[in-house]
Amino acid sequence: MLKHLTALALICAAVLCRAQIQVGVQLFDMYGTEAVMLMDRDQFNELRAEITEETRVFRKAFANVKKQWDTQYKEAVKAGNRDFPKFPSKKFIEPRKIKSKTLTTEKAANEWLTKQAARVDAAMAAKAKQIEAYNKGAGGAIISGYSGRDDKKARRKAEKKEMELATMEHLGEMVEVEMATLLKYNRPVPRNFVYDPVAGASKQVSELIAKQNEALEAYRKRKAEAEAALGEAGEE
Repeated sequence: MLKHLTALALICAAVLCRAQIQVGVQLFDMYGTEAVMLMDRDQFNELRAEITEETRVFRKAFANVKKQWDTQYKEAVKAGNRDFPKFPSKKFIEPRKIKSKTLTTEKAANEWLTKQAARVDAAMAAKAKQIEAYNKGAGGAIISGYSGRDDKKARRKAEKKEMELATMEHLGEMVEVEMATLLKYNRPVPRNFVYDPVAGASKQVSELIAKQNEALEAYRKRKAEAEAALGEAGEE
């Protein structure tokens, strides 16, 4: 009897220990923007499996987009459009990545999350300010201010930079769409949108977040329906 009780106690202790174990996750989206969170082991394994699948299809998705863009570029040049941008030589997108840390107590998990969240929030706020400054000055507003002959070189440089950023953003969205067509159940790959955590997301960013959430919800519905159909087929 004592042996059975001891064994039961060990099992209960192991289950309790497993329940307390959490994984601290640093998740970098395809543009390098970081988010931090706590997950249980099952959630972490599911995320890791998703990223493995994304990494497997990324090269094909990227190549497909590049092929499309290069074709459009050649056609534009042939038609006399010299302003059509070339495909960027700089890296502008890559598969999502994760870093993880196993945390065995609730205290350790909370301390880790508090520290990491403060670091990420500070970086996010700084990046949001840079974007805001660019949109107000270094982007279209400052380009329109170039008028003198001495400003032509600076204007061309600013226009080139603005076009480069817009092109990479557009191509990134194209890669996202292409990846969704290659992933199981057309799963969208979520982004970590940049905004000041204190000021909150702008209307534009809020709309992007809402649109992304709708796409993820639609994916979950497709997945559930497909898995249910497979289950019914297996019972026949």
